[in-house]
Amino acid sequence: MAKRIILGVSVTISYIFLSLQCVLAWGPERPTYTMKNPADHVTFNSITNNSTIGDEREFVRIVDKASGGKYVTEMEIEANKDYEVYIYYHNNASRTLNDKAHNYKGVAYNT
Repeated sequence: MAKRIILGVSVTISYIFLSLQCVLAWGPERPTYTMKNPADHVTFNSITNNSTIGDEREFVRIVDKASGGKYVTEMEIEANKDYEVYIYYHNNASRTLNDKAHNYKGVAYNT
């Protein structure tokens, strides 16, 4: 009986934790970078402190056009209203890798 209770509590805690992870940022677990320390390879939407949008992992945002409000990552939509969806993508490889000397390692081809 005690083993079942422990298992049940463990599953519940894991479910809550994983749900929170999904709310905070979309995507598989992956290394993250900053504007000051970008990636040394091609990777997308992994900057956590983009000066314009903040955490790039939250790359789909929505706004109620009539509200004049800010774009958000979560919204309850209603019939007969207009919304605008913003999708952001950014190659986080350091720009210093985009030259011949670095074999264009920072350039994302065929994306």
